Amino acid sequence: MNINFEYHDVTASSALEEFAKEQVEKLVHKYDFIIRADIFFKMENTSSDETGKIAGIRLSAPGPRLFAEHSSKDFYESVKTAVAIRWSVHHHKPCSFGLSTRVAGY
Repeated sequence: MNINFEYHDVTASSALEEFAKEQVEKLVHKYDFIIRADIFFKMENTSSDETGKIAGIRLSAPGPRLFAEHSSKDFYESVKTAVAIRWSVHHHKPCSFGLSTRVAGY
């Protein structure tokens, strides 16, 4: 599987990439049909200290592309939550991660 990283107004970090790769590979082990993952990191100016660091994950597989993103106070939390959202949506389980979460393509 191919994993691509994109940074928008964020300095690249090998530690962050490694963490994100580990999180996404958990999905790949469960769903071997995933062929590619694009992981986006971007900063957003917000009035809250609890949001603003956004991680988005787009998975390519047969059928529609799957996308989830989450905004929180740190990128590690955003990545972990976006992966959890994607897992939850795939299994049609209810999830309540707040207003700073977006899911598409299921």
